[in-house]
Amino acid sequence: MLRSILLIGCLAAATTASAAELESLEKYAEEHPEFAWSIKIEEANQSVSLYGEPGQNHFRRFYQADSANQKKQTWTQYEGWIKTFYSGNLLVSGWKTAAENFCQDISAADKRKEAIYHLNILGRVIAAEWAKDAKHSRITSTDVQKWATELNALQGKGQDAKRLEALKKLALKVSSALGADKQVSRN
Repeated sequence: MLRSILLIGCLAAATTASAAELESLEKYAEEHPEFAWSIKIEEANQSVSLYGEPGQNHFRRFYQADSANQKKQTWTQYEGWIKTFYSGNLLVSGWKTAAENFCQDISAADKRKEAIYHLNILGRVIAAEWAKDAKHSRITSTDVQKWATELNALQGKGQDAKRLEALKKLALKVSSALGADKQVSRN
């Protein structure tokens, strides 16, 4: 099955977040403890640039935490989809390229740093779930395509505030998808 890759998301940056955004981040970490340590890594790194795949040790935890998926998908297959997510393929650019394109016209340095922070975290979150066998993933290629379309509509200069607001809304959609009781096969 051909999977599409593109851009989505963000979580509230701890250094620039409002009280409501911090509460939302804390709630997200409580609801999805498997991602809480990714958020802490990003906060400690204070990333100012986008990167590709953070390394297999990061994603091995997610793979090992889902024994049902392990019955359907080998680590090598899962890791291959992670690489495709970040690098893309002949038909679709990967996360790194899409995120760089999204950020290239953000003029304010603080807004750019905030967008990068969000994109780095959600890149990990989306990749970890999307790379699972299609019958086990709560984030589908259709979800990612829909989110990308929404973000691509905001390309161009002068859209900084709208872009960051769209990232926050999409972060809620990702969280909702992860919490949803979708008809995910676990056999």
